[in-house]
Amino acid sequence: MRNKPFIAIFAIVFAILIFATAGCSDNNENPGDKTEFSYAVAYAESFTADELPFDASYASSMRGKEFTAKVDSVTQLKEVSEGNGYPFFDENAPEYSSALSVKIRSYDDKFFENKSLALIFVFASVYDAARIEKVTLSGTTLNFVMSRPDEVYAQERETTFAYIVELDKASTGNVETLTVEYVTNGKMYLMEEVFAAGDIDEDDLKSIAYYHHDGRVYDEETGFSKADYEPAPKEPETLTEEVEKQIIRTYLDYYFAVGAGHEAGIVRKNAPFDEDDLRVTAYYGTYNGYTAVRIGGDMALGTVSVRTVGGVTFLYPDSNNIIILWKQK
Repeated sequence: MRNKPFIAIFAIVFAILIFATAGCSDNNENPGDKTEFSYAVAYAESFTADELPFDASYASSMRGKEFTAKVDSVTQLKEVSEGNGYPFFDENAPEYSSALSVKIRSYDDKFFENKSLALIFVFASVYDAARIEKVTLSGTTLNFVMSRPDEVYAQERETTFAYIVELDKASTGNVETLTVEYVTNGKMYLMEEVFAAGDIDEDDLKSIAYYHHDGRVYDEETGFSKADYEPAPKEPETLTEEVEKQIIRTYLDYYFAVGAGHEAGIVRKNAPFDEDDLRVTAYYGTYNGYTAVRIGGDMALGTVSVRTVGGVTFLYPDSNNIIILWKQK
């Protein structure tokens, strides 16, 4: 599995962003009737079979399925809960005090004066996580686009996801159907694993290092010196804005999916960053389909590190300089 190397690197990179402003809300426009609406992901968490906030037998019967519901009042919220055997309002249920149950019961009549809720429960997924990338409104259908890596990470236990999304009632009042769509933005790799697999060679690594070090080579004993070779030209010469967005979205997908956020002390529902907080800070060319980039934010840890791959040495002066290889699906 390739997820373990990502955990260590992503935990370092994203630790610098813990105090950034949360970006869980978004404005969307329906291309059909141009109706604007806002939404906020108020809760997003995953659970294994031994920690489910639902009745275990019910969850088992729903294996491989999704539950969705739009709720417009406290009464309806209770009806949905009781009708589906959810323990959110059952004081005798062991799961009554779970974080999900407490969150559900926090919504009162005042909230529902102007807001609605979308409940999305995904049962027994083989993926470790899925991130709500966007929500689109088309007629009477509200579609939730879930983004996740194109890898099934090894796990012995099945996973259930729970999402609570807050909606503007006035602009989504005619919604009758909730749908869930899964997308993949690409794959990410470390240079070490791609080189070991033979998909890039030493010349590729030297070209990446050339661009990374501004035409120089680095030696741990002697420092920098002018490179005595010509790198391969960047093809394409620059990345399009859409490709850069895909890379950032993939980066976030891997960060959430492999659990680095939890190792860095960040819970998904309170993740203090989204794709607007990150950017491709450098592009070093594309080699055999693998695009070499640096990704970072406005701040960085001043931690100097050195990595040698295939005999080529890379100096990383801060935590924003980690080089990642991205490949489109």
